[in-house]
Amino acid sequence: MAEEIISVTDIASQGVVKDTPPVALGPNVFTDVRNIRFKDGAIRKITGELLLNSITEDLTPANETFGQVRYFAVWESPNRTPTGCYYIWVVDYVRANIVVGQKVYVQDHTGTKRDITPATMTNGFTFTITGWQHTIFSGGFAFIINNGIDRPHYILDTPGNTNIANLVLAELPGWDGYDVNSTVITDTFNTGNILTFDLGQKVDFVNTSIEVTVAAAARTAQAGTPAGTGTVNGANFVPGALPAYASLPSVGGTNFQLYNDAATNTTICYIGGLADGNEVKVKINSRVPVDVTAGIIQSFGSLLVAGDLTERSSSNGQIIRRLSGVVKTSDVAVPGAVPNNWNPFAAGVSTADEFTLSETNVITEMKSLQGNMYIYSTNSIHVMRLTGNVNIPVQFGPVTDEYGCLSRGSVVEYDGKHFVVGNNDLYTFSGNPGNIQSLSDGKIREYFYNNLNPIHEAKMFTLLNHHENEIWVCYPTLASFRGECDEALLWNYRDNTWSIRDLNNVVSGDTGPIKGGGVPTAVVAITGNSGNAGYTNVGKRETQAVTINGSSPKATIGTKAVKTVAVATFNNFTTDVLELVDVTVTGSTGPSTVNAINTLTFSAAATFTYDRNGSTYLDGGASAIINGDASIGNVSFPAITILGTTQADGATINMTVFAAAVRDYINNNNALADFTASSNTNNLTLTSDVPGPRVFSTSTFAISGGATSNLTIVTNTSGIGVYGITAALSPAISMRITAPAVAGVHAAIDETILTAVNLTNQTQIQTDVITKLQALAVFNGDNSAIYSVGTSGGAIRFTAINGGNYGALTIAFSTTYGGTSYTETTFGGNLTSNVSVVTTGVDNNTPQPLLSVLFPDGFATHVILTGTQTRASVVTALSTLINADVDWSTSTSTGLVTATAAAVGLQSANFDVAITSIGTLPAGFASSTFTKAQTRAGVAAASTTDTITLTPPLGSAVTVNFNNTGTYPAYDPDTGGSTAAVTATQIATALQAAWNASGSSTAFFSVARTGAVLTFTSVSRADIVDAFSYSVAPGNTRTGTLVSPLITNSVSGNIVVVAGIAPIFSKMTRVTITINTSAGSSVIFDRHYGEGPGRLLDPDFTAGISDVTYGDSGAANDAAYLNLYYDPAKDLARTNTSEQAKPNGTVANTQTALLKVLTDISTQDALELTPDSTSAPTSIIINPRQFGSTAKYVTGFSPATEVVASRVAPTVTQILAAAVGNTIATTGPTFNTTGTAISTTFNIVRSWSSTQVNPNEIFPIFAQSGYVNGVLFNRLRAADLGHDFGGAAYISYAEREQMSITPNFDTETLGNLALWADGGSIVTVGGEPQRATLQIRARATNNPGELPYLTTAEDDTQSDARRNKLTVNDFVVGSSYKSDLRITGRFLNYRIDDAAASTAAGYAGSNVRAWNVSGLQLRVSKGGTR
Repeated sequence: MAEEIISVTDIASQGVVKDTPPVALGPNVFTDVRNIRFKDGAIRKITGELLLNSITEDLTPANETFGQVRYFAVWESPNRTPTGCYYIWVVDYVRANIVVGQKVYVQDHTGTKRDITPATMTNGFTFTITGWQHTIFSGGFAFIINNGIDRPHYILDTPGNTNIANLVLAELPGWDGYDVNSTVITDTFNTGNILTFDLGQKVDFVNTSIEVTVAAAARTAQAGTPAGTGTVNGANFVPGALPAYASLPSVGGTNFQLYNDAATNTTICYIGGLADGNEVKVKINSRVPVDVTAGIIQSFGSLLVAGDLTERSSSNGQIIRRLSGVVKTSDVAVPGAVPNNWNPFAAGVSTADEFTLSETNVITEMKSLQGNMYIYSTNSIHVMRLTGNVNIPVQFGPVTDEYGCLSRGSVVEYDGKHFVVGNNDLYTFSGNPGNIQSLSDGKIREYFYNNLNPIHEAKMFTLLNHHENEIWVCYPTLASFRGECDEALLWNYRDNTWSIRDLNNVVSGDTGPIKGGGVPTAVVAITGNSGNAGYTNVGKRETQAVTINGSSPKATIGTKAVKTVAVATFNNFTTDVLELVDVTVTGSTGPSTVNAINTLTFSAAATFTYDRNGSTYLDGGASAIINGDASIGNVSFPAITILGTTQADGATINMTVFAAAVRDYINNNNALADFTASSNTNNLTLTSDVPGPRVFSTSTFAISGGATSNLTIVTNTSGIGVYGITAALSPAISMRITAPAVAGVHAAIDETILTAVNLTNQTQIQTDVITKLQALAVFNGDNSAIYSVGTSGGAIRFTAINGGNYGALTIAFSTTYGGTSYTETTFGGNLTSNVSVVTTGVDNNTPQPLLSVLFPDGFATHVILTGTQTRASVVTALSTLINADVDWSTSTSTGLVTATAAAVGLQSANFDVAITSIGTLPAGFASSTFTKAQTRAGVAAASTTDTITLTPPLGSAVTVNFNNTGTYPAYDPDTGGSTAAVTATQIATALQAAWNASGSSTAFFSVARTGAVLTFTSVSRADIVDAFSYSVAPGNTRTGTLVSPLITNSVSGNIVVVAGIAPIFSKMTRVTITINTSAGSSVIFDRHYGEGPGRLLDPDFTAGISDVTYGDSGAANDAAYLNLYYDPAKDLARTNTSEQAKPNGTVANTQTALLKVLTDISTQDALELTPDSTSAPTSIIINPRQFGSTAKYVTGFSPATEVVASRVAPTVTQILAAAVGNTIATTGPTFNTTGTAISTTFNIVRSWSSTQVNPNEIFPIFAQSGYVNGVLFNRLRAADLGHDFGGAAYISYAEREQMSITPNFDTETLGNLALWADGGSIVTVGGEPQRATLQIRARATNNPGELPYLTTAEDDTQSDARRNKLTVNDFVVGSSYKSDLRITGRFLNYRIDDAAASTAAGYAGSNVRAWNVSGLQLRVSKGGTR
């Protein structure tokens, strides 16, 4: 197959096209995208969203709660720029779980919030979801906000104000109600004209009245005929019906009458006394002032323009006029203010006026462009121009009646043009209707309008994302639940490409700056005095008392153990005699079954003629009938049946032939159940197939029409067994053992066991029977049993459990199968038993006792005492048991057994003797009859004594032992006066001598002894961390020793410590500056301020890198330095006045620290230092000079945060007033670090100060509101930052469906897809890019319009493309270059995304790294047509 490489390039130039059929698109056009941006020649993962702050969580004062946020706007007040700005937002105000209104909040960029709702509005502004909009005025100092229901409000920021608390929201001035004076008719009457004037409307007399002037003279209303009801022209007036013109009544020359014309539903004014040339004016005047609301208000130069007006009565709120196509303009505002007059009827106004632009459309948006204001309604555009003419300051003109905008927020200016979302198209407008150009036709128009939620379309808005050359159309799709915007169309106005982005519960949005993530900066400040390093405690020596806790055994001469057992007197007794019975069993257990064999002989001379057709004889001329027992029955064998067609009709059949035919018939047809037949001449032999006797009875052979003869029957082999029970199932013999009950001795015995099959050897039978009897409770030998069973030669020995004459045992044999009993030999087995009483039992009321002996080493043995027992016989029995052990020998005397061990050594335990019985023991004879004791335990010969090691907390350990028998004579237990132990006092004495002989040990402690207690006193004043201890390495003299208590390793109770106290020093003030470097944290300045002996003597003091050995003292060596300060070692008696005159440390002015900082680190090229004074600094600003991975910046300053608090030591006088070892209180240093501030944040995404905005970085900012698990959230997020949505991964993808691999008649095999992918996210300053893992999903299809299901797994059960192979391959950016597809079809469908690899329900975002793709190549193997 031919291969072809197809390259797809220029993939960012066309964007996504949703409306044109995919098969008609070029290869570099995408048919679906999500969260990607077409930029700089590549498709790129769109940047994400960053949480700025939650909105309402901290806005819940007492008894107030809030609902959803509804509107958001950015206000870059000149007072806060370029480092700050304000955010304005509107939130539902809730009472008792009901939304009662809405409140307006202002928030600065750092998150400080303030409710600016006017206090007079108790429930806030009137609730609306979509009515809010705003405009900026007066050079940005004024923020005007309007909800279309209440009067517009404004904030005017006083120049120079930066305090959010000074912002006030108030009604626009001059927007107050006014009387409507609407001229309906201005006309000149000519003779011949009719006298009635149609006012063109039905006048509402409740709110308005009619004013008529003729030739400038007022006319008076007069009742007509009919007069109507109420006072004429009054608030309760209802005019009468207009009569025919010819029937009009007369009207006074200075009057007018009012009627209602039912035909036109209008009010008719009938005026009297008109003369030729009279000027007639009819006005409709409001009775009360009206309140005006505007659907939209926008700034235009120095005036404001309001559109989509509604006039309501100020008394009852009733609508007087709905002026949806009308705009009104304000008077010109003075600089730095807002307009203060909107009444077009007020005297002295210049630009305040009303203009009707449309009678049918609603004004939806107003935007300035190229010095003009363009006013959009739903289906028209008008232009408003400033004329410069004081008499006609503004001029309006129509532009087009074919285009308009869909809703407020649908127009945004860019590059001197308007981007407009119209009713049926998205287009650009540059001021001339001829330049209107569709942006969406053929691309996304159908997609957008079909997807726009018609219920919530008013929530749509547009944003200019100038940084990315984009306009965002944010709108609710059909899937939007509450109408929040959940999708945005992104139009790149430089490249004319569209893309699609997800939105998350967006209710409103704007663009503006945001606070930074932070850059490092530090202010280090310090004033006042430092701490010092004087004594706070002069210290105390430590004592440790060591008590020796036992003795040590001396060397020992060995002896053997001697043990005794004394037997007390008791009454002689005679034990029961146990009956003994032997049973022999011989023979065979069976089964030994046999199959029966019988021969039936036919008469040798008999013959017959075969009637094959049964024409004469139905049986064919002869029949045989075989009869037998129940297992055989009566069976007939007609010749016609058994011969069949094997013989010719009329043939002469002899008995050899006939017998053979019967044989074959039986074997082939099982005619005789469970028999196999054979034949020899006239003999028929029948062999049973199963065991058991099978008996034939009289059987006959009859020739039809002739003689009948009996068959001769001979039994060759008699069967053994039972018919129907196979040999395999035939049972062995059961053995039944019975004995009658004997009162007071035992119960009746009746037990049956089943022997194992096929046992013929006596020993086998004996073993089988014993095993099965021992499993029965009667014969298991327990106390509750009757017999125990064992062997006795070839016999089975039954031994009675109790004394007494037992009932005679009887043995019987039988067989049983299936619950039916048979004779013993039925199945071929045959056993014979013989029962012999060896000993007849006698009951002497004394069960035989068991004498058990436990030896000292744990060995146990026993003997049963039988017959008559005396004290002497028991002593003999016990001696015999013990003496049987080779490790012991015994001697006896009256009532006493003495046992002597065979070997020298310790036997610590004594013998133990126990007497047990299955019944009652003889009177006075029990385990307590035996007293166990020892003459001696025995001692092993031993010459190695304990080694005792005394270990001090300081210095070297000392060790002693007592092996020298000259000093410590060996112990001989057989010699009087010999002692076994080295006493605790002797051990202490030996240790004291060893300690004093060790020079290294006495350098730390001196020792004194009292008895067995050694008292050690430290040489130095210090709290010794550890304590003395001693340990014992046991010698072999311990084995078998009786010395007690033995010395053991020391425990805490053996050592009593009176802790010493180390000198304690106050702490100097440590001034440290730590910076971050590429290698990590580094200290660049570290110096202690203040002086005292602790600088040299405090073990906790560690000099800093900037310290000098003797501080600022000027001393040249240790002695000189220490001589400057009080030394308690030189004043032990506390009488040295010259020493007491010295200071206990000195403090330093910390200003010297800042001067030293300037000197030491001002040469750091990477840091910029700015002191508030070069000669007497109190603070220094330290900033990094770089923004990068090698940047250095301050991360810490001490003593602003002290790890070890600095203190000022007490005076010498205070030390002398306290007892030795007591700690005296210190005082705090006077230094102050107020003003120190350190920021170490190095935010790579928002790389500017966290307290400021960057005016050059403008982002889309969204107010998001919704519910998660029923819990409301309101938050602000900035878009186009990072690559996650508030910490959550999101899916970005670009998809192409039905990309044709020409020609379409071919099927292609798509082997590989090479992807030109790169990019990544740098997450740390100067770090390497972190790469994304992409998924390439591909599936081939064969037909135009066939859905590819790129996120649905393969499914062979489907009839569409889901049957086709779906390839889902990982592609690691920076590590991969291609993906193997191996799919075949006419069209390639692929998606590049960064989701998890799963399909269907598992299709979820998993990547938070940037990526881009600039092209791809396909390796195609050309196929054939089909």
